[in-house]
Amino acid sequence: MAPEQFQGQEADARTDLFAFGTTVYGMVTGKKAFEDVSVLSAILKGDLQPISALPPLSPPALDHTVKKCLENDPDDRWQTARDVWHELTWIAEGNSPVMAAPTAPVTGSRALGQRPLLWAALATGLVFGALAVSVYRGARPGVIGTEPVRFTIASPAGGFVARPVPSPDARHIAFVTDDDSGPALWIRSLEVAMPRRIAGTEHAREPFWSPEGDFVGFFAEGRLKKVSVTGDLVRDIGAAVNPLGATWGRDGVILFNPVNRAPLSRVSAAGGPPAPVTSLDASRNENSHRWPHFLPDGRHFLYTARSHVRALSSARPTPS
Repeated sequence: MAPEQFQGQEADARTDLFAFGTTVYGMVTGKKAFEDVSVLSAILKGDLQPISALPPLSPPALDHTVKKCLENDPDDRWQTARDVWHELTWIAEGNSPVMAAPTAPVTGSRALGQRPLLWAALATGLVFGALAVSVYRGARPGVIGTEPVRFTIASPAGGFVARPVPSPDARHIAFVTDDDSGPALWIRSLEVAMPRRIAGTEHAREPFWSPEGDFVGFFAEGRLKKVSVTGDLVRDIGAAVNPLGATWGRDGVILFNPVNRAPLSRVSAAGGPPAPVTSLDASRNENSHRWPHFLPDGRHFLYTARSHVRALSSARPTPS
């Protein structure tokens, strides 16, 4: 664990690089860089063992690369996995001084510094390891491993008017809450503690996200609207008297119910005239289709078919 983890501070990509450095140090020397108990004790006493006290690695370029990962202060470490990737690539390409081959066989960590091909192979492997860390964190922002993340979102006003809805990339949460100015759309970035009230979204209802997470759609004052995640100018899409749910497909199509007691319609996210998507089934006494939801393939969707007899669930492909 990095020093900031022991101290209960926020972890980031530089915390991963500390762990990466301890792993490489153990691979090369066969020993732990820091014993966990001793590190914790030293941190609590305020006299953590400096990395300069660690035995040097060979070649010197590897020693520099690994120990920069192990700096106590995150600001003194490599700042991204890409930085480490470039350094290890430089070493693997033979730009680091290597000790002359010995006359007698050697084993263990000394062999790594005295056998260029073996060292190059190890460095190349570490390059891919660093790249994997970078790609993994870039592809799954806000997600650490496979463990669930639990936290509380406090309403900044009286209470939630609509359920909180996470963005597809899990970096933002949109919700509607009622404050002194009335209900409006709020967006909370998971990188900050406080949500933002989005101007021009008064009386918003039923927010939903675009597939890329760059826009939030919502109903307000008899209209279907959208606003960018940055809170720029609100754009009108079309008429929608009743907020009975909407879903945004990857091809720029939004499905929604424009009025009560009607089938679903489709409309371009850029605006325009709506067109019917479903039709009410008289044999099942259907009188309304509502709450559509695109499935992951982006071509099929779920919706609720209401009947004066009972509620029916159905799934259909999206018409072209």
